[in-house]
Amino acid sequence: MSERNDLVAGWLVARGVLDAEQCRALQGGRTAPGAIVASADGGAARRSSVGWLDDVAVSARLSEVVEALNSAHFHFELEEHEILQVASYAPGDTYGWHIDLGPGAASRRKLSISVLLSDPSDFDGGELEFGVEGCTADLGLGDAVVFPSYLRHRVAPVTAGLRRSVVGWFTGPPFR
Repeated sequence: MSERNDLVAGWLVARGVLDAEQCRALQGGRTAPGAIVASADGGAARRSSVGWLDDVAVSARLSEVVEALNSAHFHFELEEHEILQVASYAPGDTYGWHIDLGPGAASRRKLSISVLLSDPSDFDGGELEFGVEGCTADLGLGDAVVFPSYLRHRVAPVTAGLRRSVVGWFTGPPFR
């Protein structure tokens, strides 16, 4: 399942998690424009369109992938996952450096998953980077990257085309 075992960097890629038909089906009409999150310096930390996906089959497939990789590599205690999010990045859109943890329910996030719904030839920029600029997850259509939610990452600015992905967060009790 996992073609790249980059545990030194802290993330794993699983190839072919969703097929092309599933990716196309998830791209249609599921996002709302104008998701902008301000950063502490007053700039936009995130500029994209987002929506929520309550699809039992896709949730089950992503759960299967995360559980397998967690069991083989991460060994985190997981309990459930949050509703999936579909994100769409047009030219100029980005999601700056961040971690997937936060206050409240987000404090229980253990593993994050991001599945690329767009063919990489359909957009420029928009790389999913980890830790530092240039450390990227090489994703193709339907590929997923799974990583600890505390790992610093970003979606680099999209310069042309449209980048779409589905993301999810798997939660559990606080780390001890």
